[in-house]
Amino acid sequence: MKNIYISSCTKDGGVYHYLLNENGKLEYIDKLAVDCPMYQIYDGKKMYILLRAPFESNDDSGLICAEVDGYSLVNKTEPVTTKGRVACHLCKSDNDIYCVNYVSGSVIKMPDKLCVHEGKGVDPIRQESAHTHFVTLTPDKRYVLVTDLGLDKIFIYTKDLELVGEINTPKGHGVRHLVFSDDGKTMFAVNELASTISAFSYDGEQFKIIDTVSILPDDFNGKSIAAAIRIHNGYIYASNRGHDSLAKLSFNGKKLKVVGIYPCGGSEPRDFDFFDDFVIFTNIAGNCVTVFRETKKGLEITDRIELAQPLCVNSID
Repeated sequence: MKNIYISSCTKDGGVYHYLLNENGKLEYIDKLAVDCPMYQIYDGKKMYILLRAPFESNDDSGLICAEVDGYSLVNKTEPVTTKGRVACHLCKSDNDIYCVNYVSGSVIKMPDKLCVHEGKGVDPIRQESAHTHFVTLTPDKRYVLVTDLGLDKIFIYTKDLELVGEINTPKGHGVRHLVFSDDGKTMFAVNELASTISAFSYDGEQFKIIDTVSILPDDFNGKSIAAAIRIHNGYIYASNRGHDSLAKLSFNGKKLKVVGIYPCGGSEPRDFDFFDDFVIFTNIAGNCVTVFRETKKGLEITDRIELAQPLCVNSID
């Protein structure tokens, strides 16, 4: 049994709590009612949750946290502003919390160390300005990395948000999210606008691009953008919104290779993650959550539930 938490980004939504059983079925337990949750992480026996626009006086996003009682979320705090609009990702390291504001193109070390990006990319519609999308620490905890979809760059900061460098990513590809290999020596970036993945080497000082490949079938001619990226059992996975699929890739140190592309059972899988033997997709346009078991033949569906505007999925062991 696994305790699963899924944000439903509606005015009357919240963070829904389910049990995932050994057959891959989701059983509803309860929910923390909050207004338009965008993303959540679990750390230090608390769930930290970003809210899209919780304030009456302005359009800033806000950060709250909730205690975990058993496995239920309780005693939520009042929101603290992220000093920007549409906060969409956060991370925590020791007592430091970092959030990115997509529309404002900024990153904040809570509560008040704010850095705003400026500029634009080559896509006149999606890259008309800076759009920060993801924040994480390097595995050695030395740097804070911030992806900027609008500028096709990954910004390298100290833990005090002092800028020390930039990583150029393929122009017009719209870098979105990052993951690191288990040994911390390779970083993989999923690029939203071009539906590609790029691999970078990391030696503790510098990042160097190694390879970039498409995660869509060669014969696909429709419109699709990429979303989340994960590493599981040595493979890299990323979701396609439009093609509505999960791409599975291998990496031999020099080349990325797509080894499988599987339907996700819903429309526009914004987030997904692996939990024991199962993978769960939050299909935002389809207003549903799908659960699959990975087999040698691909993905085998085990459950599908209706949920309005599901965005983020995580768990508490």
